[in-house]
Amino acid sequence: MKKCTRTMLPVVLTGILFLFAGVSKLFMMTPSGFAENMVMPVFGVGMGLALLLSWLVIIFEVLGGIALLAGCKFPKMAFKWLVWGLVIIMIASVLFVHAKNADFMSMLKDLIIASILVGVLPKKHCSEGMCKTEEKKCDGGKCCEDGTCKA
Repeated sequence: MKKCTRTMLPVVLTGILFLFAGVSKLFMMTPSGFAENMVMPVFGVGMGLALLLSWLVIIFEVLGGIALLAGCKFPKMAFKWLVWGLVIIMIASVLFVHAKNADFMSMLKDLIIASILVGVLPKKHCSEGMCKTEEKKCDGGKCCEDGTCKA
Protein backbone atom coordinates (compact mmCIF):
# COMPACT_ATOMS: atom_id res chain seq x y z
CA MET A 1 0.00 0.00 0.00
CA LYS A 2 1.39 3.39 -0.98
CA LYS A 3 1.98 5.76 1.90
CA CYS A 4 0.13 9.07 1.85
CA THR A 5 2.57 11.96 1.81
CA ARG A 6 0.10 14.85 1.63
CA THR A 7 -0.30 15.28 5.39
CA MET A 8 3.12 16.72 6.23
CA LEU A 9 3.21 19.70 8.61
CA PRO A 10 4.34 22.25 5.95
CA VAL A 11 1.44 21.16 3.74
CA VAL A 12 -1.08 21.47 6.57
CA LEU A 13 0.27 24.92 7.51
CA THR A 14 0.14 25.98 3.85
CA GLY A 15 -3.47 24.78 3.71
CA ILE A 16 -4.33 26.88 6.77
CA LEU A 17 -2.59 29.87 5.20
CA PHE A 18 -4.61 29.63 1.98
CA LEU A 19 -7.89 28.90 3.76
CA PHE A 20 -7.50 31.98 6.00
CA ALA A 21 -6.38 34.16 3.07
CA GLY A 22 -9.40 33.13 0.99
CA VAL A 23 -11.89 33.51 3.83
CA SER A 24 -10.50 36.95 4.74
CA LYS A 25 -10.81 38.07 1.10
CA LEU A 26 -14.37 36.76 1.06
CA PHE A 27 -15.68 38.21 4.34
CA MET A 28 -13.33 40.97 5.52
CA MET A 29 -12.08 42.54 2.32
CA THR A 30 -15.06 41.38 0.21
CA PRO A 31 -14.60 40.25 -3.40
CA SER A 32 -15.39 43.72 -4.78
CA GLY A 33 -12.95 45.35 -2.35
CA PHE A 34 -10.24 42.88 -3.35
CA ALA A 35 -11.00 43.54 -7.02
CA GLU A 36 -10.96 47.31 -6.59
CA ASN A 37 -7.93 47.62 -4.30
CA MET A 38 -5.68 44.81 -5.52
CA VAL A 39 -6.62 43.33 -8.90
CA MET A 40 -7.51 46.51 -10.81
CA PRO A 41 -4.34 48.46 -9.87
CA VAL A 42 -2.01 45.49 -10.40
CA PHE A 43 -3.37 44.26 -13.72
CA GLY A 44 -4.93 47.48 -15.02
CA VAL A 45 -8.22 45.83 -15.96
CA GLY A 46 -11.83 46.96 -15.64
CA MET A 47 -14.04 46.12 -12.68
CA GLY A 48 -15.83 43.25 -14.45
CA LEU A 49 -12.67 41.27 -15.19
CA ALA A 50 -11.16 42.25 -11.84
CA LEU A 51 -14.21 40.89 -10.02
CA LEU A 52 -14.05 37.64 -12.01
CA LEU A 53 -10.34 37.24 -11.18
CA SER A 54 -11.06 38.05 -7.53
CA TRP A 55 -13.69 35.32 -7.29
CA LEU A 56 -11.34 32.84 -8.98
CA VAL A 57 -8.58 33.63 -6.47
CA ILE A 58 -10.98 33.35 -3.53
CA ILE A 59 -12.44 30.04 -4.73
CA PHE A 60 -9.01 28.54 -5.37
CA GLU A 61 -7.65 29.74 -2.02
CA VAL A 62 -10.58 28.43 0.02
CA LEU A 63 -11.00 25.10 -1.79
CA GLY A 64 -7.24 24.67 -2.21
CA GLY A 65 -6.74 25.26 1.50
CA ILE A 66 -9.39 22.68 2.31
CA ALA A 67 -7.79 20.23 -0.14
CA LEU A 68 -4.36 20.67 1.45
CA LEU A 69 -5.84 20.13 4.91
CA ALA A 70 -7.83 17.07 3.80
CA GLY A 71 -4.77 15.53 2.14
CA CYS A 72 -5.30 12.07 0.70
CA LYS A 73 -9.00 12.14 1.62
CA PHE A 74 -9.56 14.75 -1.12
CA PRO A 75 -10.19 13.48 -4.69
CA LYS A 76 -6.87 13.24 -6.53
CA MET A 77 -7.86 15.05 -9.76
CA ALA A 78 -9.58 17.95 -7.95
CA PHE A 79 -6.59 18.17 -5.60
CA LYS A 80 -4.23 18.46 -8.57
CA TRP A 81 -6.25 21.23 -10.27
CA LEU A 82 -6.65 23.22 -7.07
CA VAL A 83 -2.96 22.99 -6.19
CA TRP A 84 -1.93 24.06 -9.71
CA GLY A 85 -4.30 27.02 -9.34
CA LEU A 86 -2.58 27.98 -6.08
CA VAL A 87 0.84 27.70 -7.75
CA ILE A 88 -0.34 30.06 -10.51
CA ILE A 89 -1.63 32.52 -7.87
CA MET A 90 1.76 32.45 -6.12
CA ILE A 91 3.71 32.96 -9.35
CA ALA A 92 1.40 35.81 -10.40
CA SER A 93 1.93 37.38 -6.99
CA VAL A 94 5.70 37.13 -7.42
CA LEU A 95 5.74 38.50 -10.96
CA PHE A 96 3.09 41.20 -10.82
CA VAL A 97 3.15 42.41 -7.22
CA HIS A 98 6.41 41.70 -5.39
CA ALA A 99 8.83 42.03 -8.33
CA LYS A 100 7.24 45.34 -9.30
CA ASN A 101 7.79 46.65 -5.76
CA ALA A 102 11.23 45.02 -5.37
CA ASP A 103 9.90 43.21 -2.29
CA PHE A 104 12.41 40.38 -2.29
CA MET A 105 11.42 38.83 1.05
CA SER A 106 7.81 38.46 -0.09
CA MET A 107 9.03 37.06 -3.42
CA LEU A 108 11.08 34.47 -1.56
CA LYS A 109 8.15 33.60 0.73
CA ASP A 110 5.80 33.08 -2.21
CA LEU A 111 8.38 31.00 -4.09
CA ILE A 112 8.83 28.79 -1.02
CA ILE A 113 5.05 28.34 -0.78
CA ALA A 114 4.91 27.48 -4.50
CA SER A 115 7.70 24.91 -4.05
CA ILE A 116 5.79 23.27 -1.17
CA LEU A 117 2.73 23.10 -3.43
CA VAL A 118 4.61 21.60 -6.38
CA GLY A 119 6.20 19.08 -4.02
CA VAL A 120 2.83 17.79 -2.86
CA LEU A 121 1.37 17.24 -6.34
CA PRO A 122 0.69 13.62 -7.28
CA LYS A 123 3.59 12.25 -9.32
CA LYS A 124 3.53 9.86 -12.26
CA HIS A 125 6.86 8.20 -11.73
CA CYS A 126 8.03 4.64 -11.65
CA SER A 127 9.34 2.90 -8.59
CA GLU A 128 10.54 -0.62 -8.09
CA GLY A 129 8.16 -2.98 -6.38
CA MET A 130 4.88 -4.76 -6.83
CA CYS A 131 2.58 -3.71 -9.64
CA LYS A 132 -0.98 -2.94 -8.64
CA THR A 133 -2.69 -4.55 -11.61
CA GLU A 134 -0.35 -7.47 -12.12
CA GLU A 135 0.21 -8.48 -8.48
CA LYS A 136 3.84 -9.31 -9.21
CA LYS A 137 7.22 -7.74 -9.52
CA CYS A 138 8.17 -6.43 -12.93
CA ASP A 139 10.85 -8.55 -14.59
CA GLY A 140 13.82 -6.20 -14.93
CA GLY A 141 11.55 -3.17 -15.19
CA LYS A 142 9.81 -0.79 -12.87
CA CYS A 143 6.24 -0.57 -11.70
CA CYS A 144 4.45 2.67 -12.59
CA GLU A 145 1.80 4.45 -10.52
CA ASP A 146 -0.92 3.38 -12.92
CA GLY A 147 -0.06 -0.24 -12.09
CA THR A 148 1.67 -1.24 -15.31
CA CYS A 149 5.21 -2.49 -15.79
CA LYS A 150 7.66 -0.27 -17.58
CA ALA A 151 10.90 -1.61 -18.98
